[in-house]
Order: sequence, then C-alpha cells, then structure tokens
Amino acid sequence: MPIVKLDAIGSTNDFLSEMASAQQLENYTTVTTETQTKGRGQQGATWMAEPGKNLTVSVYIESSFKNPESVFMLNAAIALAIADCLDGLGIPDVCVKWPNDILSGMKKVSGVLIENSWRGNTVRSIVGIGLNVNQTDFGNLPLVASMALVTGRLFDRDEVLEKLLSQIKMRTNNVETKRDIWVDYHARLFKKDKPMPFESAGHRFMGIIRGVDPDGRLRVELEDESIRTFGVREISMLY
Repeated sequence: MPIVKLDAIGSTNDFLSEMASAQQLENYTTVTTETQTKGRGQQGATWMAEPGKNLTVSVYIESSFKNPESVFMLNAAIALAIADCLDGLGIPDVCVKWPNDILSGMKKVSGVLIENSWRGNTVRSIVGIGLNVNQTDFGNLPLVASMALVTGRLFDRDEVLEKLLSQIKMRTNNVETKRDIWVDYHARLFKKDKPMPFESAGHRFMGIIRGVDPDGRLRVELEDESIRTFGVREISMLY
C-alpha cells in the first residue's frame, strides 16, 4: 500500500481527501506526518500531539455496502484493528469506548475520525487515526495516556505503523461480510453491562450499556429497565 510521509501538514485527512479528489487512489493509500497543526477529532474536537513522538495517520479505504446503514461496521473494524495492533505490542487492558476511542484501562491512547462520501453502494472513507506512542506529558488531561506511559518503554513508530496498517487491511477487507466484527466489537466495549452515570441534554442519569445498534447508536438500559438508543452527539459517559 502506498505511504506518503510528510514533515508537517495542517491535517492528514484534508491532505488525503485532496489527493482522492485529484486522482484515483489505490485502496489503503496512507498519509502520515511528524507534525499536524490542524488535527480534528470527533464532534469538532482538536487532536493535539507532540511532534515526532506519535502517529498521525490517514488511510483511504473504498468499501462496498449493500445496506448504507451498515457503514458503522467500518468504524467498528477500524477500532478493532487498532485494538488488535496494541494487543500485539503488549499494551494492557485494551478496550473500545463507543464509538471508536481506544483505551488502555481507563485512559485514551487513540482516537479516530472517519469522513465518508458515497457513490452508489461504494463508500470512500478517509480514516484519520491519532495514536499516542512515545509522548509522556499530556498536561492537564488525566484520562489521556500513550503506549510508552502504560508500558514504561519506548516504541519504534515505523514498526507500530506497519503493524497497524496490516491489522486495518485484515479487518476492513470486505467489511460488510464479516459478522465476527460485531461479536469482537461488543467483547471490547468499554463499561458494557456495568452501571455508570451518563449525561444527555443536560440531564444526568444512571444506565447500563447493553450494546450498539448496526447503525452505530448506543443502547442504554435505563433505571426503569427500558432500552433507549443514543447517537454520538446525544449522550456523554461520565467516568
């Protein structure tokens, strides 16, 4: 798979999107940079990373979906690919915080931003991944960590990238046909089946995560034992 390595760029997702608009890209074309000045996270958040110590990567993936609502499977597959990669590198207690943040224990080590465009049944995805590798200072962010912080050792970022891309290709090839993705995703789901506090529309309440619908909505059991589903922007976990 082609890999474009840059010293500095505003956003790897934007750069790869412009490439895809200008030419036909090979599937899994990848852009990575040492420094990203305008990185984005979920819901408009800013993704900040210390230059030269982490992985900032965007991957172009073309997939076919007979059912457009199944596109969340790509999110699940990417989250699992990162988790599989971290498992293989000895990162402890890896889990997926809905929809696709990757945690080690209680601390976030990786975030994902996927931007999709459709042509018929084909979805062209720009998959942006930020992975904290060797950074050890995250200032006033107590729930953020890196591979180095949770293991006490430094990592070769080229080796991590190679293993990550291998897992992404394995998990996302013919993604709509891979029913094991749902089983594996739910097995990795952070706080599944455990009571915890949530907030939605300014209201705090206790609930239990019971799973995720195929369209990516979180299923939460409320105190009256009813099940309610929430979109990404509709609920926050408090932990």
